[in-house]
Amino acid sequence: MIRSQTPSSPLLVRNDRAPTGSVQSIVDAALCRLKEECQRVETSGVVDGTDRAARADRLAELHTRRARWWRVLWRHEATRRRSVYLDAVAGAEWHEWEQAAYWRRSASGWNAAAEGSTEAGA
Repeated sequence: MIRSQTPSSPLLVRNDRAPTGSVQSIVDAALCRLKEECQRVETSGVVDGTDRAARADRLAELHTRRARWWRVLWRHEATRRRSVYLDAVAGAEWHEWEQAAYWRRSASGWNAAAEGSTEAGA
């Protein structure tokens, strides 16, 4: 797996060096698919607070799935790799859990705001 040049997060670009069917290639493919889905969701148009809440909920779900894939890789590699590699995998997993928590809080805030504007309009 190769890190992208984007400084904002540890997203990956496809790495074709892992043998087909290996845990590394399966995790790599899953992380790349989820990265693409995150990018689609992040660039989707939003109209109001309800849309923003739905987008934040979806991003929280996607980051949770990414964290779980990082955990799969960590478990698979735990007996095979040195601690520096495992520390990097654990750091990427932690980053995804933090992103998921951020988007959950954001969704909660947007849902509360949408409910408040609905009550104010009633």
